[in-house]
Amino acid sequence: TIDGRQLRANPALVRLNGFDDEAEMIAAVRDIAREWYVDPRRRDAFKRAIARHGRVVDFESEIYRYKTRERIWIRETAWKIDGPDGAPLFYEGIVEEITAEKAAQAEARRARREVERAHAAKAEFLANISHELRTPLNAIVGFAEVMGRGTFGPIGNPRYEAYLGLIRESAGHLAALVEDVLDLSKHEAGKVELADEEVDAGSLVAAVIPMLEAPARAGGVSLDSDVPAGLPALRVDRRRMVQVLLNLLTNAVKFTPPGGRVAIAARRVEGGGLAFEVADTGIGIPAGDLERVFEPFVQLRAAGAAAPREGTGLGLPLARRLVRLHGGTLTLASEVGRGTTARATLPASRTRRAATIPPAAG
Repeated sequence: TIDGRQLRANPALVRLNGFDDEAEMIAAVRDIAREWYVDPRRRDAFKRAIARHGRVVDFESEIYRYKTRERIWIRETAWKIDGPDGAPLFYEGIVEEITAEKAAQAEARRARREVERAHAAKAEFLANISHELRTPLNAIVGFAEVMGRGTFGPIGNPRYEAYLGLIRESAGHLAALVEDVLDLSKHEAGKVELADEEVDAGSLVAAVIPMLEAPARAGGVSLDSDVPAGLPALRVDRRRMVQVLLNLLTNAVKFTPPGGRVAIAARRVEGGGLAFEVADTGIGIPAGDLERVFEPFVQLRAAGAAAPREGTGLGLPLARRLVRLHGGTLTLASEVGRGTTARATLPASRTRRAATIPPAAG
């Protein structure tokens, strides 16, 4: 009834409230606001909602089982029945117990908070340890360069000069790892912000090619680029996009055997976006590993190799995160023994209209 007495209850509702039969339950119920709802104000909220809308749908409340006083959760869908004069006579509807559902939701929230705390703790740890490592590394690199230049006199033994070269190379590798770890920790903490500026696609490619010419030459790999005239300008974080292309080219050169070829190209795509493609004739990636390479610190073993190639396993994960931060996608297509093509596609919202070459297919 409007004032909270029970009129009828089907067997399911009788069992939900811990009774054996309908008559026993109806006799026990006097005022459901005080006797049923854990928070008596829920009954008033229920009545107001029906008065306003004529019905309630999925109205969730914590209640007591009448007989046992166990606290459970329910979901109600109900409506009012009016008399001939339009005045409300009673409510009828459906009650569904959702205790297990609410418990699962609470557990999911708890688990999400735990994951967030774990991510925050990991990110803080990575950031702290990286900063701690960077200070001595800078000193190692700096003093090795001073000694290599002979600023305070000759070394005295040629073998030491070779050792200094190894020190500088190893410290440089560690410094690159530290920077990658710092970048990863910033991404996981959501602290990476883009410094957008208008840049030309060709200038991005021109910035990375010289950095890979020496490694490519040392590995017997040819390095080519193809950036057509008339491409639209881009609104991107220049430093971050150079980092993306550098990571893609570095991987391509590293995994391409002597005599192979690596090429980077830029082209318009359907919808007005722009894509950078880095294609190589290298060892390729098995189909089952194409997504694994985007997991941090995963390093795949080259076919026939005793150990993974040198690297941190962070280049591709960071590149994908940076492209996504720009609203784009980074995908790989590969065939073992034939090579790999990495494609970083930026959306039309990142381009500026320019003169005109027809969009390429796909």
